[in-house]
Amino acid sequence: MTTTTSIDFQTRLLHEVKKRIGPSESIGLVLSDVLSLSTDAAYRRLRKETNLTIDEVGKLCLHFHISFDELLAVENHRLTFDLS
Repeated sequence: MTTTTSIDFQTRLLHEVKKRIGPSESIGLVLSDVLSLSTDAAYRRLRKETNLTIDEVGKLCLHFHISFDELLAVENHRLTFDLS
């Protein structure tokens, strides 16, 4: 069973992933590849029928250089930047 919070987080994360892949790439195939899932399992996550696990969230954040804190909208009065 999914909750509003988990769906909102999952929606934000998948939106960020979509922004980082090429326009000709299929988000389902990309998720399948990065997470080592079947395409059916990847599309269940896209449709939010299945929640992403914490390990899957970690893999996506690392692979696509997405800040977990920013997805959670954590306000901790810190400034984060990348020198590269």
